[in-house]
Amino acid sequence: MTTTSQGDTTTPAMLIQHISDPHIGAARHGHRNPETGENTADESVIRCFEHAIRTGQERGVAAQIISGDIWDRGTPTPEMIARVIDPLRESIRNGIQVIAEDGNHGRHGVRPGHRGPAELLRAIGVTVYDQVGMHTVETHSGPLHVLGVPWPQRAVLAHQAGVDDVDPAQLDEILADYLTELIEDQMEAADMGAGEHLVVSSHITINEGTLHRGSETVVNPKGVFEEIQLPIEALTATGAHYVALGHLHEHQDVGPRASYSGSLDRLTFGEAEDPKGTLLVGLTDADPTREFIPTPARRLLNLHLDADTEPDLSDLEPGTLVKAHLAPGERVVPEPIRKTITAAGARLVKTKPAPMKRTVTATKIQNGLTLTDATRQWAKAEKLDSTTTQKVLDRINNYL
Repeated sequence: MTTTSQGDTTTPAMLIQHISDPHIGAARHGHRNPETGENTADESVIRCFEHAIRTGQERGVAAQIISGDIWDRGTPTPEMIARVIDPLRESIRNGIQVIAEDGNHGRHGVRPGHRGPAELLRAIGVTVYDQVGMHTVETHSGPLHVLGVPWPQRAVLAHQAGVDDVDPAQLDEILADYLTELIEDQMEAADMGAGEHLVVSSHITINEGTLHRGSETVVNPKGVFEEIQLPIEALTATGAHYVALGHLHEHQDVGPRASYSGSLDRLTFGEAEDPKGTLLVGLTDADPTREFIPTPARRLLNLHLDADTEPDLSDLEPGTLVKAHLAPGERVVPEPIRKTITAAGARLVKTKPAPMKRTVTATKIQNGLTLTDATRQWAKAEKLDSTTTQKVLDRINNYL
């Protein structure tokens, strides 16, 4: 999605920054950088995060709101923790308020009741929310109210709502209603002065959101749309001047006052075509202004050899990571194409064979055959070469 600018075109009363899904520590499709010794995927996500934070500092924002998944897991290394804390500490020194949620990834590997890395953010002055609640911070542009709505955990919400014994088919709808009630209760108790700004920040799936297959489906193979979802009205009915959403990695506006800023970097090949960046949001009494600022996200390319066996790679940029979708019957990328990728300074990191045609079913394999003989019969019907057939047999024998 391109840069958007909506609503009042006058100078905004308050400029804030919306950041989501940095995923510091995500190492997918990375390799060792021979010059630094670091994983290139680590370097990329850190570079994007530092660029986003520095952008907010240079533009003089009043607050930086990070709507979830700061780290890729709840047990980041000390170095990955430091690479987050250092730039955020600089923001706080510059008088910028930082409000953050650790998201669902920040809970991975952290036992219930145990402190995760987000506790270290609190120690440097970051406002971290882990339950539905209102937080008021004093910025250089006046008070800012942030209603935090963290990623909904079924078990926790079910226990709070006293519905542990409900039919699973009805549970998510019941919990969505309960979560909406919690939001309404917080708004009724809010103490806001005239002309003060309200932002809702949430790491959640909205019914109206668009999901492209990306890193969230790597962690949750069933897809994020099997999680608790809310209609956007549950968040916009608060009267918020802006709703800062995280969790879905594609940058998208959800109405005039709500956006997913999207992940800062391309984490999987499902995000290869997505623009990556952060949003500068001007809060006004009318609809907010939104400016999309790109980050130096790494370049990913899905090379569809299954559709074009002689692709034009003349525009292939150095540093691009390539996933080759192989043509039917192919097991490796043809040598000329592989050499072209290397010569361009790109890197082939993954291949995906075309789905094998199932020409022989189990009922067509003769009864009484040994597993080895049945495999040979299947391989012959599939027209596999002898080398591939032997590899299949070796793998089977390893499991016997």
